[in-house]
Amino acid sequence: MDSIVVMTNGEISELGSYDELLSHNGSFAQFLKTYLTEETGSNLHNEDDPESNVRNHPRMNPIENQNYRKIQNYRKIFSISYYPCSRKRIHDEDKNPEMKNLKKDEEKLIEEEKSETGKVKLSVYIGYAKAIGSLPAVLIFVIYGFYQALNVYSSVWLEQWTDDQLLANRSLANTSIYQDKNEMYLGVYGALGVCQAIAVLTYALLASVRFVKAAGNIHYKMITNILRSPMSFFDTTPVGRIVNRFSRDVETVDNNLPQLFRSWINTVFNVASTLIVISYSTPYFLIVIIPLAFLYWLVQRFYIPTSRQLKRIESTTRSPIYSHFSETITGASSIRAYGVSRRFIEESQLKVDKNLVFYFAGIASNRWLGFRLEFLGSLIVLAAALFAVLSADDGIVGLSVSYALQVTGSLNWMVRMTSDLETNIVSVERMKEYSETASEVSIFFKRFTKFKKEIEHTNLFTGF
Repeated sequence: MDSIVVMTNGEISELGSYDELLSHNGSFAQFLKTYLTEETGSNLHNEDDPESNVRNHPRMNPIENQNYRKIQNYRKIFSISYYPCSRKRIHDEDKNPEMKNLKKDEEKLIEEEKSETGKVKLSVYIGYAKAIGSLPAVLIFVIYGFYQALNVYSSVWLEQWTDDQLLANRSLANTSIYQDKNEMYLGVYGALGVCQAIAVLTYALLASVRFVKAAGNIHYKMITNILRSPMSFFDTTPVGRIVNRFSRDVETVDNNLPQLFRSWINTVFNVASTLIVISYSTPYFLIVIIPLAFLYWLVQRFYIPTSRQLKRIESTTRSPIYSHFSETITGASSIRAYGVSRRFIEESQLKVDKNLVFYFAGIASNRWLGFRLEFLGSLIVLAAALFAVLSADDGIVGLSVSYALQVTGSLNWMVRMTSDLETNIVSVERMKEYSETASEVSIFFKRFTKFKKEIEHTNLFTGF
């Protein structure tokens, strides 16, 4: 290479040999500095020896080899003198693998979906109560509590009716006093039944309407926020995660959660009324309530966190199934063309198997709970029967034992419904997460008399 001609804006700006142009520090030298240092960042980790690079180009003649060595030397000079911070930064990354991993995580476009840990936050329950309505939520508990109180009092009234000494004397059966008192007991018992029917009907109607309204409110907040999300949200969020929330989680909030709430309210008031009746009938039963309550609390402490976290992981591992299925349907023609159908089938089976592992673990934990609750319920029946023997009143004994037989199922269902409620409320937690993601400015539709024929983009962000 004898001489180099440098053109700038259609005119010759420099003319000379390679060494002369570099020594002048003109346009040619500046061009080399800019070009060579741009490649420095990508070559710092695997910088080769200039001699080996020359040997890798057998077609170069001796003059080209000499010029190539000069370029490599200048590249090293420029990279050290003009970009010392790049070398230092990369050296720091090599010494600190955490910094390198953090950089890799920041460069990821789609992050792995993470599930919450620990107890469900109180804000999730408050949010669901607000979706139901603060006043209707309070009325639901008050009305059902009133119904349960009437139910308990009707049992006590029936016990007093059977133990009445006047009615036990059959010789007075034809007297007016006997008939009036019998009608009085019957009338009060019938009135209690009518009041119970009105209370439970009011509760059922109010709960059904408000639970449906709550599901609609939660769904509306989520879909409104999703539709107003920026483009970066859809670039970084797989479609399977969105479909999972709008399918399985919405189904849980629509169908499962209202039924679980009604069952939980029923079992809580049933257990409370049962313990009150047994304690009223046999006061000695209060002695065993404290240790049995501690055992029930211990069982709940082990079961509920395990079941809740299994539900979270099961929901999280379901999203990749939807994503993979959607991607497979979209690229079905390409998959068949390249003959990789078997690989996609196996990958889908692996994702389903991973999800079923946690689903099966949840079923196994339910069986673990059922065995222990049945055992504790049998202890309650035994204690109630033993203490009832000490009572001389036959009606009180029958009332205590009958409620003790009910408490086994009630306690079992209360623990199970409490755990199922906390497990399924995770769906509200997941929908609440997508209801609070960053969104664009709210869109308000207004009437305009004139429309401008232009489109204006303000603060538009997108990811690649």
